[in-house]
Amino acid sequence: MSEFKTDPMLEKGEDAHVEDKAASSDLSLDEEFTPAQGRKIIHRVDRRLVTMTGFMYCISLMDRTNLSNAAIAGMTKELKLTIFIIEGVITCLIAIVGYFLLIDFPEKASNSWNFLSDREINFIIRRVNKDRGDAELLPFTYGRFLRPALDLKIWGFAMLFFCSTTVAYAIAYFLPIILEEGMGFSVGAAQCLVAPPYAFAGIVMFSTAWIGDKYHIRGPIVVFNAILGLIGLPRESTVQPKHE
Repeated sequence: MSEFKTDPMLEKGEDAHVEDKAASSDLSLDEEFTPAQGRKIIHRVDRRLVTMTGFMYCISLMDRTNLSNAAIAGMTKELKLTIFIIEGVITCLIAIVGYFLLIDFPEKASNSWNFLSDREINFIIRRVNKDRGDAELLPFTYGRFLRPALDLKIWGFAMLFFCSTTVAYAIAYFLPIILEEGMGFSVGAAQCLVAPPYAFAGIVMFSTAWIGDKYHIRGPIVVFNAILGLIGLPRESTVQPKHE
């Protein structure tokens, strides 16, 4: 029996196709900008977008996380209306600033005070299309809006977010109360001891975010953070009250 032989030209064409596909999947390659120039554009977008949204998110959490501190300070009946007025004014001011500084979608980024040039906008759009293929928004339809509800992965992600948020807000609302009433710390000490866990959490957050972005992984990071929660929360419940 004669062996089956492939056409060398066909093999060469297939190899070229594979190489083109691999090149197109590399986000650092672009038809107009070098990788170094592309990184500068991305870093500029990150500094503007991440800094502003992160700052706005911190401000939005101020009133929520202050409730437990107010409770251990004996302010459960009178929550010092002036505090909420100040926080509300700050929130309104930040919202006005955010309206002018937040970056719009890539195809509308030129409206954000000329933050990006047309060439840079086209670079961002090409990169988003290489990564996700959804830089251009499709027209709204109810079918397209409701269709993801049939995907079980959507509900799985929603449940993951629900579980992680439940733990986060439970700690934010009750940690000062646990420190003061459960562990016997003074009011001042309980309010000060709230900060160290968030400082450590910030280190973990930025570290895992950098790893996830660099290596394009999510699952192991979610599992790692869940394990940290499973270790920390039971330990918190077993700590004996502090005796004077």
